[in-house]
Amino acid sequence: MLQIAQQTLNFLILNNTPPTKNDLTIENSALNETKWSIFVTLYKDGNIVSSSGNIKEIENDLINEIIANTFDAYKKMLSESISAENIQIRVDFVSQRTLLQNKSITEINPVSHWVIVIKKTQDKAGVILPNISTNITSWKDFIAALSMKLWENFEEENYYVYEIATQSFTSF
Repeated sequence: MLQIAQQTLNFLILNNTPPTKNDLTIENSALNETKWSIFVTLYKDGNIVSSSGNIKEIENDLINEIIANTFDAYKKMLSESISAENIQIRVDFVSQRTLLQNKSITEINPVSHWVIVIKKTQDKAGVILPNISTNITSWKDFIAALSMKLWENFEEENYYVYEIATQSFTSF
């Protein structure tokens, strides 16, 4: 998955347009048959500059999902001075998602799991990845970061909260 994101980013930097699957070298053909949600995060100098992902799979397969999310993250950071050498990539493959029903968000381990929250009115959503920031060291920090993403104070009773586990792949 990381190789596909890296090839996509390289293609984007050279051509300013997303590649097709035919433009990439795909070593794992099973990704053509797998449909799942992923997030692509781009870093420069150790700092997050852009991220894109979907809380539910949209594309027909993981390859197209990675291409689409890498392209979206790339578009968001066009104001940055970028090259293939100064951008690092993190791909998070969502391996599990469970709607919280009998426990609070504060019972989730933010090191090994992350959350997707969707406002019950369906007009807001937010995502926090595990180990995404060294500034999130407590649940107070976690809730503050989530509130900032949502542009409102996070109040758990107003949201559907999903506990998510991921497999992360990084170029650094």
